Amino acid sequence: MKILWVSNIIFPEACQKLNITAPVVGGWMQSAAKSLIELNKDIKLAVISLYNGKALLKITDFPILYYLIPNKKGNQIYNPQLEKFFSQIEKDFNPDIIHIHGSEYPHSLACAKACTNKNIIVSIQGLVSTYYYYYYYYWGGIQIKDIKKFRTFRDFIRHDDLISQQKKNATKRRV
Repeated sequence: MKILWVSNIIFPEACQKLNITAPVVGGWMQSAAKSLIELNKDIKLAVISLYNGKALLKITDFPILYYLIPNKKGNQIYNPQLEKFFSQIEKDFNPDIIHIHGSEYPHSLACAKACTNKNIIVSIQGLVSTYYYYYYYYWGGIQIKDIKKFRTFRDFIRHDDLISQQKKNATKRRV
């Protein structure tokens, strides 16, 4: 069985090949991927990620096949040009199942629109927008006065402290 994953991160093996720093998040995905193919010898797994490059890359040096889609426009605004890459990858790998990990980024929509495979699964790791209404959980029980007191310079420059994040997620919920 051939399974194609769409990931929001580049796995460390692919990062190693590209000579870029591996992400410090999403380790559970790589562990799950490795376990999946070790426990099921009949499974061929490919992972699609976006990267800051100029051409579609295919990395075949590892038990997991990696496709890296060039995306210099960022991952916050829908880019219809990504659809051609997803279509090309689908034709090349010919998966039985496409598993999109997370729906919060526009490239997930590009995959769903471009691929003709009817066996598409979308998994959601967390619904952060719902935390807006449960601020106690969003802030981890920290008092608002403490959140304001311990804002960093980065928080001010990027408008990205916990209070701003909560408001941003509330906006996403209404969409």
